Amino acid sequence: MPNYAKQEREMLSPEELALAEQSRQPQLRQLSATKLKQLIAALGKARDAASTDEDAQGTSPASLLRAALRRAEAERRKRGSDAPMRPVAPATRPPKAPRARPVNGRKPATPRKTDQRTEPHRVARPAPPPADAGQDTDTRNEAMQNPDAEKQARQSARKAEKDAAKEAEKNIAREARRAERQAAKQAEKDAAREERRAARKAANTAARKASKDAGKAERKAARKAEKKSRSAEDLAAEARTLAEAAEAKAAEALAAAAALIEGAGGGKKAKKKKKKTD
Repeated sequence: MPNYAKQEREMLSPEELALAEQSRQPQLRQLSATKLKQLIAALGKARDAASTDEDAQGTSPASLLRAALRRAEAERRKRGSDAPMRPVAPATRPPKAPRARPVNGRKPATPRKTDQRTEPHRVARPAPPPADAGQDTDTRNEAMQNPDAEKQARQSARKAEKDAAKEAEKNIAREARRAERQAAKQAEKDAAREERRAARKAANTAARKASKDAGKAERKAARKAEKKSRSAEDLAAEARTLAEAAEAKAAEALAAAAALIEGAGGGKKAKKKKKKTD
């Protein structure tokens, strides 16, 4: 279904659009009979002067204004504006005809009606008024008879309202203080819990760090001890090597000395033999 309101905004001029909008509800319903006739006349002139060029959907400004004119005329027919207004005469009642009375002067007897009630034929009795109803009635009667009592009753009612309001304010303030105390206690509990949790965390962290440091120191001491033991073994091996070298050198010296001694002894024997031969 095409959107005529959108087409009117796109295809009509501002003056034509204003007339078309007046032909729609609820603006149309609010127009008086004179303004409705003026609107119909203006729409007729605008329709005659509007363009008949159609768009892709077959709609033209003239057709839109023609539809607006039909709406306005339908509203006029609905109101009965086509018929001339005639003054309505007030309705008058015809005069009452005198009742015919019987000759003997008696009223005619009414026929007896049959009992049309269903079973049971007993009618329920009305409920008795509550006990407070009589007291309320007496109080109202006394108040009506005594204006001061009515004034006192109003004052008592206002005082009761004020007392109730004060009591409500006290209750609200009491609940607020209680909630505040509970919130403060809860905050203290939460702070203490967080403090204990932080202390436990710090203690655990310190214990882990101490254990880690102790292990590190132990491993360091073990490495140092291992290095020292290795250096002692190296020194002992070096001492043994030097001792062996010294022993070898001493053995060589002894061998050389023995060789020299043996060489010296051989020369003396040769000299002795030479002297003997001479």
